[in-house]
Amino acid sequence: MANRMRMVLDGVISDSQSAFLKGRFILDGPLIVNELISWIKKNKKKGFFLKINFEKAYDNVNWKFVISILSQIGFPELWCKWTLVPKNADLIKGISTPFDGPNISHLPYADDSIVMGEWDKQEVVNIVRVLRVFFICSGLKTNIDKSNLYGIGVGTENIIDMANVVGCRPDYFPFKYLGLTVRANMNRIVNWSPVYDIFRNWLARWKSQLLSIGGRVVIIKSVLESLSCYYFSLYKAPKKVISDLESMIKKFLWGGSSEEKKMHWINWDRVSSPKKMEV
Repeated sequence: MANRMRMVLDGVISDSQSAFLKGRFILDGPLIVNELISWIKKNKKKGFFLKINFEKAYDNVNWKFVISILSQIGFPELWCKWTLVPKNADLIKGISTPFDGPNISHLPYADDSIVMGEWDKQEVVNIVRVLRVFFICSGLKTNIDKSNLYGIGVGTENIIDMANVVGCRPDYFPFKYLGLTVRANMNRIVNWSPVYDIFRNWLARWKSQLLSIGGRVVIIKSVLESLSCYYFSLYKAPKKVISDLESMIKKFLWGGSSEEKKMHWINWDRVSSPKKMEV
């Protein structure tokens, strides 16, 4: 049944949903947000981004609402136990991209979603109203007081005033979205501190002396390299960042902590080369 459902999901789930479907990737969300912010600032426009916090997203959905949506889409009663993404609202205009590009108003990802549009009080109020109606219908409540409003091309006072109207928190760039820092100058070493912190936090959990060389290699490949590659998929890292992270991995690999340096028995270029190149 899951395989049959997979054949039609792409046609019934909005293009704004950036993951969970074949051909869609979690990184699309932060990438689109970054590009939109750059375009708005370059063209001296005004806009807002409302980062929404849902209350216990997976626990409060009204199943009658889900079944109703499935039925309206055209699924027979047999399939009405399966979940789908909620409805759109014409009251939200979103941001019109240039050169006949798409109109982007929201980027949902489970309970971490962003709604955006041109800076207009009425549109922001409409979003809040739609979320309230959505809660009444679905049981999925928005934590407005824990949501964050960001403004582009407007002053701090405007952002604070609009946040007071909505009842959310005023906030400022950069911010984190889906684990990545959005709207930060990634050419600066300091903005890579979250990756450094991830490495240090994970390495602090392990006692490398108690692991075999094979165990340390597995941890490096499955955890440390995959965590950093998530950032590298969107941003080009400065040489120093690469060098620092490699240094931490080397120290861990050869039996020391991430801070203590011990003798490296094999050249790093050989250690990091693909298996097919081993001799």
